[in-house]
Amino acid sequence: MKIIEPAQSFSEQFSNPIQNSKLILTPGLWIDGHTHWLDSGMEKIFAEKGISIRIKEMDIHSKVRFYKLYVTNHDQNNRKVKLLMAHRYIFPVREHVSFISPSENVIYHVADKKTFLINGHLRGNIKQECTVQPYWNVYNDQIWSHNDKSVLKYHPMVKGHAVSIYAHNVDFQGKESIEGEAWVISDMDKNELIDINHALLKNILAIQTEK
Repeated sequence: MKIIEPAQSFSEQFSNPIQNSKLILTPGLWIDGHTHWLDSGMEKIFAEKGISIRIKEMDIHSKVRFYKLYVTNHDQNNRKVKLLMAHRYIFPVREHVSFISPSENVIYHVADKKTFLINGHLRGNIKQECTVQPYWNVYNDQIWSHNDKSVLKYHPMVKGHAVSIYAHNVDFQGKESIEGEAWVISDMDKNELIDINHALLKNILAIQTEK
């Protein structure tokens, strides 16, 4: 596991993304009032904070980029952090549109005649906050609506160079690891995207029921 002391900025990890075709995922953590973006790779421990994150990619479907998420508190004390999942299109084209669909509770990116659907859960809970921001808002850490940086600034749509972000609040009860899943589905047919998303959500509900 790579140990990171000072957190890298969103721009510094720009050349080391996790890609789904032309959509790029950058995970991050909000810890004690500061935003930390993963600069490279899919596993890090923030030594001074006692928090780590690990993302494991799994091959489940040709149209799906699927990830298992693990966020761990290595401290015995209770902690509150926020997991951030940011996505952006690899090219800053004007035709790129990113937006939140409240009725379906998902995020869409549309570019080059292709649509990407973004969704995920942590411990069975679907994303709690989401927003679409101009890239420079993320670059300058202007994505928060309050001074203590605890709530994402809500914005439903951006055309052009944008970053969509969804977040999970993570409440650790002492030393523990919390698991979740995230996915990006890509297709030209919106109905196909919705069908696959529903199938993934149904699988989550089935697992939670079994527990």
